[in-house]
Amino acid sequence: MAGPLNIGVRHVLPLFPFAFALAGAGTAALACRRKAWASVVIALLAWHVVDSLRMFPNYMPYANVFWGGPTKTHLCFSDSATEWGQELKWTKQWVDAHHVTECWFAYFPAPFLLPSDYGIPCKLLPTLDTMYEQDIALHPVVHGPILISFADLNGFEFGTRVRNPYQSLFVRQPDDVIANGVAVFNGDFALPRSSSPSIRAASARQT
Repeated sequence: MAGPLNIGVRHVLPLFPFAFALAGAGTAALACRRKAWASVVIALLAWHVVDSLRMFPNYMPYANVFWGGPTKTHLCFSDSATEWGQELKWTKQWVDAHHVTECWFAYFPAPFLLPSDYGIPCKLLPTLDTMYEQDIALHPVVHGPILISFADLNGFEFGTRVRNPYQSLFVRQPDDVIANGVAVFNGDFALPRSSSPSIRAASARQT
């Protein structure tokens, strides 16, 4: 990056057609040299087709098995590379299927897109973006289920896990995962670092 703005894969999208053309030319050249390479190329293309069908229609968090698959995408990428607010319809299906009437949700696109817009009955947990809209007071102990977008759970906006207000949950294994983008934690949790003032203070220290 020549400048300070770095907000996801959108910056390199113009390179994709050239990369695909180069990959296609390279595989065609290999296939012409030896028929064994043609079999390898066909197998890889078939694998990609199956992988794509398996992910349909939730392509945003996709990663192939060499990256660990879509369940590991959030460990390598975040922000607009994986998150455009696409999980809410699946989250609504999840809360309905589990008969959830009360929950907490730290949702990455909030406050611009809210869980309540999809009829999800969760109260908001504070994030770096929601703190500019409102102070969200938390009880000493938050009663689950707690839902957290991976983009908030990994704490990338704070630049270090030390300032991540949800680090105590990040190191836990989620009880469930919705659409490879929202972690679910059942139980009771003390999240004092997740209050809006704490997040604001952490953000101020970062800047």
